[in-house]
Amino acid sequence: MQITALSWIVAGITIGGSAFFALVVLLRLIKTSSWSLTDALSEEVELSVLDANGLPKTDTAGQPIKATQLKASVSRLIALFGLIGILMSYLGFALVLLVAFSEKAVLSDATIASAGAIVKFLLAGLTMFAPYLVNKFASVFEGLRNRLG
Repeated sequence: MQITALSWIVAGITIGGSAFFALVVLLRLIKTSSWSLTDALSEEVELSVLDANGLPKTDTAGQPIKATQLKASVSRLIALFGLIGILMSYLGFALVLLVAFSEKAVLSDATIASAGAIVKFLLAGLTMFAPYLVNKFASVFEGLRNRLG
């Protein structure tokens, strides 16, 4: 057996074992809790409560009565697909780097330099989640503004 084949086998076992472990943990989490992917991909939205005629119900002050409901969120679904894509990129590059680092003939300054380029590429991909980070910071400052009010 050549070292290349052995390196790919070890890398495959590493990635396959990690994926198997992650799936087992995820399935156990889903079975033992009330967690739902549907709820995770939904956002809370405030909607008016409607009467039998389809008109908004109002309170004694004439203001519409609001109720918070979960509605499907396309942006969260897109973020999930992006996360899966970035994760697959990490795993793919990790496999190649594991094999390259295990073989002294392949391991060179060029491999190390390309690893740095790969890291920059993956960090650039994380900018997809920048709107969610900004949203979290905005909600923190909004809470402070309401307290200082």
